[in-house]
Amino acid sequence: TINSGRHLKVWDMRSSDKKHSKLMLLSGESGSLNCAAKHPTQSHVVACGDSNGVLSVWDMRQERYPVTLMEAHKDGVWDICFHPLKPNHIFTCSQDGSAFHWDGSASQRSVQLAVGAGGVP
Repeated sequence: TINSGRHLKVWDMRSSDKKHSKLMLLSGESGSLNCAAKHPTQSHVVACGDSNGVLSVWDMRQERYPVTLMEAHKDGVWDICFHPLKPNHIFTCSQDGSAFHWDGSASQRSVQLAVGAGGVP
């Protein structure tokens, strides 16, 4: 789960303990976490978007903090998803009206997707 306190909490559904099994923390100036997506083939990788437009990538095998932080949007990230067949590709959309395609396998920056009136491409 994610929350406004900048926490990413992981729950082990196999455990009878009602407490989260791992607590990850987004520190610094970042806003609250708004959305999260699990990598389709690497279950230890999670991407999150926050209220300040930052995209964070977390490796759940690491201690407590994200492995990557990127200033993705000018305003809060509303949604994030991995491409189901090409998981190096991440898509984000924001309150600022922008949508981006992030290619983790290339050295190039993200590509802004064209969005027309009413959010229809």
